[in-house]
Amino acid sequence: MKRKRAVKSNKTAVKLNCSTFTDPAVLYAAVAQLVKKATSWKVPEQLDPFEMDKFITTQRGGSKAKKHSIVVVLDEVDQLLRLPVRMQPTVKEVLHFFVRWAAVAPHSVKFLGIMNGVDMYEQVSRVHVTDENAVNSHVPRVVFGSYTHQDLLLIMQSYVQSALPSGADLTEVHKFIEPRAIELIARKVAARDGDARLAISLLKQSARHALQSFSSLENNSTTQTQAKVTMRDVFQCVTSMLASPIVQQIKQLPRQAKVLLYVITALSPGSNDNNSVKGSFRQCDMNRVSEELARLRSQPQTAWVPRLSREELQTHLMSLDCYALVKQGGSKSGNKASRPAAAMSVRTFWTTKLSSCVSMSEVSRALQDDTSLSQLLQL
Repeated sequence: MKRKRAVKSNKTAVKLNCSTFTDPAVLYAAVAQLVKKATSWKVPEQLDPFEMDKFITTQRGGSKAKKHSIVVVLDEVDQLLRLPVRMQPTVKEVLHFFVRWAAVAPHSVKFLGIMNGVDMYEQVSRVHVTDENAVNSHVPRVVFGSYTHQDLLLIMQSYVQSALPSGADLTEVHKFIEPRAIELIARKVAARDGDARLAISLLKQSARHALQSFSSLENNSTTQTQAKVTMRDVFQCVTSMLASPIVQQIKQLPRQAKVLLYVITALSPGSNDNNSVKGSFRQCDMNRVSEELARLRSQPQTAWVPRLSREELQTHLMSLDCYALVKQGGSKSGNKASRPAAAMSVRTFWTTKLSSCVSMSEVSRALQDDTSLSQLLQL
């Protein structure tokens, strides 16, 4: 009997961070170049729909000459979804290509997208495959829960121990940082969003604050022999780092999103506005928002206000919702759970109640430095 010839399998991981790219086409070209270096596949170098379809067709049949196994890993995919509206069709084209490729050649290609914004998954989930050979028509999702207080405590303790000089006694950590200080950071961050990176940042900032305080005390010839992170240092940093920089956040929004936030806030004042009654502030819907945008365009001083399509409104509303600047309520019937704008039907999108999570004074401070946007405040 003839022995079956073993087929050599070459496994390669192609990993890129989407936050380092401002153009999805450049991201695609970088992935294509890395794949071509690792395999004999003739991946299209540019976003050419005809060439990409042709490549997918060849991949569907597979190649018996030489086997390759590729895992394409894109980290921080949510950064692509925050790019300007004009780039979103290209973003969808890039993601759709990778999803299709992995669907038609599941034994050769795996596509893994990692994102921080769980509620932005609905936008990615629209990128699905309808081919009859697709294993699953929807993008599967794995959700990792945020870190608990105990998880963060262990992570920070391990981080502090790894920062100690070699040969140091690990039981002497309390000489450099109060156990209560680490405990406070863990509880504060766990109550917020459970982000380990934020916890580490707070720990570092607290250590810097302790060093600065120690340096100033040392100049005054005190008896303290070394810097130590205390509860006081943590309190100082928690106050500054965990305070929500709303005005700065609004300033970083795209121009169109700023206009949308202004209109929603004007029609439905935030609950922290002085002129709103707590728990009973008004709500609006996208119909009213669209009407108000049309009214602004009819005014001579605000004729520059853009005419936004429904897709553009969806994208900007989703960004505002993701950053917790606006809140989506139920429909007219009442108690339906809110859904991201991208997942809504046309009817639901126009009728879902909206309320602003920021005050008009915060919006005004963010817009007042822009000459044209500040004209909105004078109406």
